[in-house]
Amino acid sequence: MRKRRIKKIAFLLLKIVAVLLIIGTICFFAFRNMLLEKAIAKVAGKMEREYNSRFTVGEAAFKGFSGIEMKEIALVPKNADTLLHVQEIKTSVNYLKLLTGDVQLGTLKMQNGYIQLVRNKKGKNFDAFLKRKKDKQEDDGPKETNYAERAYNILNTALNLVPTDMRLDNLTLRLDDMGRKVSLNLQQMRLADEQLESTIGVKADSISQTWKVKGMADPRGKQADLKFFNSDSSRIRVPYIYERFGLKSGFDSIHLNVENIDMDGGELHVDGFASIGNFMVNNPRIARKDVVIDKARFDYHFLFGPDFMAVDSTSTVQLNHIKFNPYARYSVAEDTIYELKAKLPKTTAQDFINSLPTGLFTNFEGMEAEGTFSYDLEFKYNKNKPGALIFDSNLKKDGLKITKYGAADLA
Repeated sequence: MRKRRIKKIAFLLLKIVAVLLIIGTICFFAFRNMLLEKAIAKVAGKMEREYNSRFTVGEAAFKGFSGIEMKEIALVPKNADTLLHVQEIKTSVNYLKLLTGDVQLGTLKMQNGYIQLVRNKKGKNFDAFLKRKKDKQEDDGPKETNYAERAYNILNTALNLVPTDMRLDNLTLRLDDMGRKVSLNLQQMRLADEQLESTIGVKADSISQTWKVKGMADPRGKQADLKFFNSDSSRIRVPYIYERFGLKSGFDSIHLNVENIDMDGGELHVDGFASIGNFMVNNPRIARKDVVIDKARFDYHFLFGPDFMAVDSTSTVQLNHIKFNPYARYSVAEDTIYELKAKLPKTTAQDFINSLPTGLFTNFEGMEAEGTFSYDLEFKYNKNKPGALIFDSNLKKDGLKITKYGAADLA
C-alpha cells in the first residue's frame, strides 16, 4: 500500500511539473515578441544613458521555434556620424543552452551593413565607447581574480556566439581618419559543415586588393585551421599604416591553427600555431631597404592558472632556419612576479646568419662563419622585492669563428 501511495504521489508530481512546463512554454511563445521588444528597449535605454547614442531596430520578431529576425538596426552617436547600420539579421538560438544561462547561436544570416569609424575636427564618433565608467563606490578590498576561469569564460562566451551555420553578405568596415580612408568589404562569408570561406575587398588610397580566408572552423569543438591570403597570390599589403605612419608592410599569407582549448584541473590550456610567410616592412627609421622575413612560426602553448598566466617552455619560435624555446610567466600567487626565459639550442653559426631578416643587418649579408653556439637567457623580477632581480645571459661557443666578413667594411 505504501509503495502504491508513493508511486501515485510521484506520478502526480510529474503531471504537475509537465503541466507547468506546458503552461510556461505556451506563455513564453505567446509573449516572447513582447519580451524581445522590452529587451531592445532596455538596450536602447542603456545606449542613451551611458553612451549618448541612439539605438534603433525597425522590425524585430521571433520566427518559428527559435528564430529571430531584425531589420534596419542602427546605432547613431549624438551629433556624430552613424556608427553601425545593418539592413537585416536572421539568427536562431539554442534554447537548451539558454536554460543554463549561456547564449549559443545556431545559425546566422546578415546582409548589407557597415561599421563606420570616423575621426575628424569634431572628434570621434566612437569616443563614448572608449571611456570607461568610473565606479561610484570604491571596493572594500582587492578582488581576487582567477585567470583560468576568466579566460575560459571569455573564450567560451565568444565561441558560443559564433554559429555553426553562417552566411554573411556585403558587410563593410569603414575607417575615415582625418581624410585617410580605408574600406574592408566582407563581400561574402560562408560557414557550413565546419568549413569557412570568405572574400574581403580592400580599398585604400594606394591599395585595391581582394583577400581570402579559408579553412576549418569548429566553434563547438573549439578548433580552427584557417589560411589568410591574397586572391591573386601577390603579397597582401596592410592598409592605413603607410598613410598614417609612413610604414609599408605586407606578407604572402598567414596560417592560424587552434588545436586545443581545454580546462583541466583548474588550469586552462590553449594550444596551436601561427605562421606568416614573406613578411615585409619598410620604413627609413628601421632600415634603408625592405626588411624581409621569409618564414616565421610560433607553436604556442598558453597556460592560465588561478593566479598566473604563462607561455609554456614547450612553445617554439621559428625564424627562418633557427628555433628557440620562449618562456614567460606573470604570477600573483604571493608576490607579483615577472619571468622571462629563452633557450636557443645548439645552432650552426651560418644558419643563424642566414636566418637574420634581410635588409635589417646589412653588415651581416654575405658573412660566412664556422662552428656552433647555444644561448640561454633568464630574467626574473619580483615587484615587491626589486633587490632580488635575476638576469642571467649565457652564450656557449664551440669552434665559433668568422671566415668572411661580407658587406662589412673593416678596412
